Amino acid sequence: MTQNFRDAVKVTDAEASFQERQLYQVQIAVKALIDFVVTSFEELGIEKLHELVDPSLDEVHEIILKLDTKAKQLGALDLQQVLLTAQILIRDIKQKNPDLCAQSSKILKGAIIFK
Repeated sequence: MTQNFRDAVKVTDAEASFQERQLYQVQIAVKALIDFVVTSFEELGIEKLHELVDPSLDEVHEIILKLDTKAKQLGALDLQQVLLTAQILIRDIKQKNPDLCAQSSKILKGAIIFK
């Protein structure tokens, strides 16, 4: 197998730019956050989510805001929309509104993070 790559050369512009790497890191974080929130909502329900302490709903909201700031810096409008929906879900969980939580959760499950 080593022989297959012996003559390999690095192609100019084949490497991701710094901004592309940052965007990818934010996408990974958003995906993990969305998976956590949606799975927690589906498995625990609204009442148990209110009892969460690590992280608390407020901490999750703070993480969302930080990711949103980074998404804005990177010009990632699609991620900002996903994060806005996540903020709405957190608000609906705090207000104990199961119908709106289910709607936001469904939207987040179908969100396309990576393009």
